[in-house]
Amino acid sequence: MSRPGKWGRQSYVYAIGGTDQSLVKIGVSTDLASRCRHIQTGRADPVVVLWSAKGGRPREIALHEYFADRHVRGEWFEFPEGNAVELIGEAFAEMYPQPEARPAAPEPPEPRKLPGSLELPDGTFMTYEEVMAAIAAAEAAHPRPRVTREESRAAVLQHLRDQGSRIVGID
Repeated sequence: MSRPGKWGRQSYVYAIGGTDQSLVKIGVSTDLASRCRHIQTGRADPVVVLWSAKGGRPREIALHEYFADRHVRGEWFEFPEGNAVELIGEAFAEMYPQPEARPAAPEPPEPRKLPGSLELPDGTFMTYEEVMAAIAAAEAAHPRPRVTREESRAAVLQHLRDQGSRIVGID
């Protein structure tokens, strides 16, 4: 597990070297761009960050030990085949396997905010036709005695009053 480096910033284990990848520095830093500029000082050939991954000093040491047979001096390692990125990436993946990627959850459908639609408490919307179909299905599943429109209206108004609503124009 990687921990924050200096001042609580994320640490990265890196490989910096020339574009030919034959001589590579394996180190750790919280600021790769700054580290690359410091390494560039005194070198005629341009250096670039060839590879990096989240990690701190323990992961850097593990890579140093893994590539001990390629050690030149300090934190510099020789890759005469020019495949440092490939070999370091493979070694890191072998030492620190990542959990299998899970497919991303499907995006929820965009709510239908059509004129006359009803917004439900969960934030979804139903069209008038869907509301009427749901009511018909509920009535079919739970038959009741027939109620007149006026009785239904009175029941709805009473329910709203019981909930503390004031019905403008009626109350």
